[in-house]
Amino acid sequence: GIILSNLPMKRRFWSAHAHDESGRWELEVLGTWRRLGSRFADYEDGKYMDTFRVDKATFNQLYAMFGQRLEKTDTDKRPSIPGKKRLAIFLEWMAPSPTMQQLGVEYHIGTSTVHAIV
Repeated sequence: GIILSNLPMKRRFWSAHAHDESGRWELEVLGTWRRLGSRFADYEDGKYMDTFRVDKATFNQLYAMFGQRLEKTDTDKRPSIPGKKRLAIFLEWMAPSPTMQQLGVEYHIGTSTVHAIV
Protein backbone atom coordinates (compact mmCIF):
# COMPACT_ATOMS: atom_id res chain seq x y z
CA GLY A 1 0.00 0.00 0.00
CA ILE A 2 0.87 3.65 -0.19
CA ILE A 3 2.29 5.26 2.92
CA LEU A 4 0.13 8.29 3.48
CA SER A 5 2.39 9.91 6.05
CA ASN A 6 4.97 10.70 3.34
CA LEU A 7 2.50 12.61 1.15
CA PRO A 8 2.74 16.40 1.35
CA MET A 9 0.00 17.92 3.50
CA LYS A 10 -1.95 20.93 2.37
CA ARG A 11 -1.76 23.56 5.10
CA ARG A 12 -4.76 25.54 6.24
CA PHE A 13 -4.52 29.21 7.02
CA TRP A 14 -6.62 31.58 9.12
CA SER A 15 -10.03 32.57 7.83
CA ALA A 16 -10.47 34.91 4.91
CA HIS A 17 -12.26 37.37 7.20
CA ALA A 18 -9.43 38.84 9.20
CA HIS A 19 -10.46 40.61 12.39
CA ASP A 20 -10.26 44.22 11.38
CA GLU A 21 -11.98 47.55 11.87
CA SER A 22 -14.39 47.34 8.94
CA GLY A 23 -17.16 45.09 10.23
CA ARG A 24 -20.63 45.92 11.49
CA TRP A 25 -19.48 46.56 15.08
CA GLU A 26 -16.84 49.12 14.15
CA LEU A 27 -18.61 50.88 11.27
CA GLU A 28 -22.24 50.82 12.36
CA VAL A 29 -22.46 50.40 16.15
CA LEU A 30 -19.39 52.42 17.14
CA GLY A 31 -19.59 54.76 14.16
CA THR A 32 -22.92 55.65 12.60
CA TRP A 33 -25.20 54.60 15.48
CA ARG A 34 -23.19 56.48 18.09
CA ARG A 35 -22.80 59.57 15.90
CA LEU A 36 -26.50 59.78 15.00
CA GLY A 37 -27.50 58.79 18.54
CA SER A 38 -25.78 61.89 19.85
CA ARG A 39 -27.94 64.03 17.53
CA PHE A 40 -31.26 62.15 17.71
CA ALA A 41 -32.28 60.93 21.17
CA ASP A 42 -33.92 57.58 20.34
CA TYR A 43 -31.91 56.61 17.26
CA GLU A 44 -29.22 54.50 18.96
CA ASP A 45 -31.65 52.68 21.30
CA GLY A 46 -33.88 51.91 18.32
CA LYS A 47 -30.98 50.40 16.37
CA TYR A 48 -29.94 48.28 19.38
CA MET A 49 -33.52 47.07 19.74
CA ASP A 50 -33.88 46.29 16.02
CA THR A 51 -30.54 44.46 15.78
CA PHE A 52 -29.92 42.87 19.20
CA ARG A 53 -33.51 42.76 20.57
CA VAL A 54 -32.46 44.79 23.65
CA ASP A 55 -32.02 48.51 24.21
CA LYS A 56 -28.57 49.99 24.77
CA ALA A 57 -28.97 50.14 28.58
CA THR A 58 -29.87 46.43 28.72
CA PHE A 59 -26.98 45.60 26.38
CA ASN A 60 -24.59 47.42 28.72
CA GLN A 61 -26.15 45.72 31.73
CA LEU A 62 -25.64 42.29 30.12
CA TYR A 63 -22.05 43.23 29.39
CA ALA A 64 -21.56 44.31 33.02
CA MET A 65 -22.90 40.93 34.16
CA PHE A 66 -21.00 38.73 31.69
CA GLY A 67 -18.15 40.92 30.43
CA GLN A 68 -15.45 39.10 32.41
CA ARG A 69 -16.39 35.82 30.70
CA LEU A 70 -16.54 37.41 27.26
CA GLU A 71 -13.15 39.12 27.26
CA LYS A 72 -10.20 37.22 25.81
CA THR A 73 -6.49 37.92 25.86
CA ASP A 74 -4.61 39.25 22.83
CA THR A 75 -2.00 36.91 21.39
CA ASP A 76 1.19 37.52 19.44
CA LYS A 77 -0.68 36.42 16.29
CA ARG A 78 -3.72 38.70 16.48
CA PRO A 79 -5.77 40.93 18.81
CA SER A 80 -8.74 39.37 20.56
CA ILE A 81 -12.31 40.20 19.66
CA PRO A 82 -13.64 42.69 22.25
CA GLY A 83 -16.22 41.42 24.74
CA LYS A 84 -18.92 43.87 23.64
CA LYS A 85 -18.50 42.72 20.05
CA ARG A 86 -18.79 39.09 21.21
CA LEU A 87 -21.99 39.95 23.09
CA ALA A 88 -23.38 41.71 20.00
CA ILE A 89 -22.64 38.66 17.83
CA PHE A 90 -24.33 36.34 20.34
CA LEU A 91 -27.42 38.54 20.71
CA GLU A 92 -27.77 38.99 16.96
CA TRP A 93 -27.44 35.23 16.47
CA MET A 94 -30.21 34.68 19.03
CA ALA A 95 -32.51 36.87 16.91
CA PRO A 96 -34.34 34.85 14.26
CA SER A 97 -32.68 36.14 11.10
CA PRO A 98 -28.92 35.67 10.45
CA THR A 99 -26.95 32.48 9.93
CA MET A 100 -23.50 32.02 11.40
CA GLN A 101 -21.99 32.52 7.95
CA GLN A 102 -23.87 35.83 7.55
CA LEU A 103 -22.68 36.99 10.98
CA GLY A 104 -19.10 36.15 10.04
CA VAL A 105 -19.35 38.29 6.94
CA GLU A 106 -21.08 41.17 8.75
CA TYR A 107 -18.58 41.28 11.61
CA HIS A 108 -15.52 40.41 9.49
CA ILE A 109 -14.66 37.25 11.39
CA GLY A 110 -14.58 33.60 10.38
CA THR A 111 -17.59 31.30 10.69
CA SER A 112 -15.64 29.07 13.08
CA THR A 113 -15.05 32.12 15.31
CA VAL A 114 -18.81 32.81 15.32
CA HIS A 115 -19.34 29.16 16.34
CA ALA A 116 -16.86 29.57 19.19
CA ILE A 117 -18.53 32.77 20.42
CA VAL A 118 -22.07 31.40 20.22
